[in-house]
Amino acid sequence: MGQFFKFMFASMLGFILGSVIIGLIFAVMLAGAIAAAGSHFSFESKPTHVKDNTVLHIELDQEILDRGEKNGIDLDFGPFKSATKLGLNDILADIEKAKTDDRIKGIFLDLGFSVGARSATMKEIRDKIIEFRKESGKPVIAYGEVYTQGTYYIASAADQVYLVPEGELDFRGLRAEMMFYKGLFDKLGIEVQFIRGSNNQFKSFGEAFIYDHMSDANRKQMTELVGGLWDGYLTAISDTRKVDKARLNTIADSLLIRNAPDAMTYGLVDGVKYRDEVLAIVKEKMGLPADKDLELASLSKYTRSHVNKKKEDKKEEKSEFKKEKIAVVYAQGDIMSGESDDGNIGSTTVSEAIR
Repeated sequence: MGQFFKFMFASMLGFILGSVIIGLIFAVMLAGAIAAAGSHFSFESKPTHVKDNTVLHIELDQEILDRGEKNGIDLDFGPFKSATKLGLNDILADIEKAKTDDRIKGIFLDLGFSVGARSATMKEIRDKIIEFRKESGKPVIAYGEVYTQGTYYIASAADQVYLVPEGELDFRGLRAEMMFYKGLFDKLGIEVQFIRGSNNQFKSFGEAFIYDHMSDANRKQMTELVGGLWDGYLTAISDTRKVDKARLNTIADSLLIRNAPDAMTYGLVDGVKYRDEVLAIVKEKMGLPADKDLELASLSKYTRSHVNKKKEDKKEEKSEFKKEKIAVVYAQGDIMSGESDDGNIGSTTVSEAIR
């Protein structure tokens, strides 16, 4: 029995000492990683440094709020990425700032499978990119492995658009789908009463509960809505890609783009190339050394950077200070009484902000 306890305590002691040693090693590794991150690890309030000959790297794969969140710690090192969400206001301000920032040589639009934004937000970003190109004269290069109609809408604002050889471009028009629950309620023996005025046939929300198909009025208004959005989409693509609207509509309607080479054949992209080839083009177009790594600044990093204003800009700012201003009050979420919180617009908070 004594021998048993002897071995048991020895095993427990070994386990405890091993755990302590492993914990110390992990702590040292973590401290080293944070130290190596250097300027990549910072509190949001601390400005970041942007080097000369930097390219603004725009990725739009996360949800884009109307107004960004500026709380917490921003990380951009290895697997550690910032959880802070950028807002449309941040993105537009960054592109505006980059127009006159001599350190920024251009924009690299690195677009993934989807954009975390609705059509109105995407239009704001796209218009700002076109404005950046025209007013700064700096190049904008877009690259993607798969372009949805949303990501391509933004990419088409660039000077040049590239797609990987095995990539895809989804270009087939818009559609609307609606659910109807009348059959379900009939089976459950539930009667739904939908009351509306005789001249309110376009107020169609309640139709989903009493019909099993679209009414003529609802079909008409949805056709107008979707058709208007599609026409605006085609107009925007046509203006920047220099492809006739009717031709674009035929391409979509006939599903002529089945693979990456097709997208190039019909003029929607400028080439099918791999990422390293596109980065080489970025260096060439922006006058950067071909034998050096590309210096990229993400939106989260560039948002926290400071640009020294030129003397003429300071004079103009002082002269405009006395002019009337327009204030923007951001309200995003569900409307409710009381104080605002995450995801809710509180009447008391917003009223105070307006006053």
